[in-house]
Amino acid sequence: PAWTRSAPTLHAIGEYGLQLSWAGRNSDAEAVLERQIRLSERERATALAGGTGRAGGAADDAEVDLGGYGPLALVYRMNGEPYKALACAEKAIELFELARADGKGESKKRELGLILGARALALFLVRPQLAMGEMRRALAISNGQDVV
Repeated sequence: PAWTRSAPTLHAIGEYGLQLSWAGRNSDAEAVLERQIRLSERERATALAGGTGRAGGAADDAEVDLGGYGPLALVYRMNGEPYKALACAEKAIELFELARADGKGESKKRELGLILGARALALFLVRPQLAMGEMRRALAISNGQDVV
């Protein structure tokens, strides 16, 4: 849709990608979620350089919106691309660790649980012996709430 080419929030773009996936439109979801991640990473780079955000306001936070990584990893898995799913999840875990080092990781625990759950589902396809431990870790982080 045209609105995704304007300046919707990163959360809105991620939610739209998630809805497309739930509707079974995984190739469309992949494109939207990849865009959400590119925009999020660009926002972070802009903030780190002291610039302004997409809406013209001050980019006061160099934090990446992790909301698109878990759903994108799931979409990659559903599209039969487990290695892309694993790479996406690994990137998100790396960004989570950076946020935690900056003292901001606690607010991202739900996203981390989702990302670890998505990573576990991809692992089932390539290294099943590691997948159960990863899923247990995801559930422990999320206090037993659904993560995927």
